[in-house]
Amino acid sequence: MSTPSHVRSSDSSKVQSNFALSFLPTFPRHNRQVIGYLSHGHGSGLVVPEGGLQVKPNKFTENEAFNTVLHSAVLQQQLEGWTHITDYRNPPPYGRIPTPEDIFGSVQIVDGKFQNSSYQRMPSHRIVSSNGLFQLSDHLHEKLIQYLRNL
Repeated sequence: MSTPSHVRSSDSSKVQSNFALSFLPTFPRHNRQVIGYLSHGHGSGLVVPEGGLQVKPNKFTENEAFNTVLHSAVLQQQLEGWTHITDYRNPPPYGRIPTPEDIFGSVQIVDGKFQNSSYQRMPSHRIVSSNGLFQLSDHLHEKLIQYLRNL
């Protein structure tokens, strides 16, 4: 599965032999803005195929600082009851719950207000799985971009 078209890769080979992945259009100013690092092996650099960049677990190193930022951005966007915040990369059949690796976390909403202390991050969520890089809803994606730009 290809990564979303809004993923940016920037050669960070001066520092390490990897490419930094970010949703921002320019090279990230802060480590927390980097989703993780994609190994490109030996050679002069990464060639992005016409179908898009392939992000697979065996070539990806997750950035825990970004993972924390991701969950903070998700936390700020929730309206009533308990709900899973799910990953769009592998949507479950209608009415089904996603696999644990595709659930960011769960949150309680009361009277349209998020219960700040209730967000529970799902420890089994993976930034990259065999289905590719995580994907957010358009709304959460835009909120994450805003959050990253304000770091």
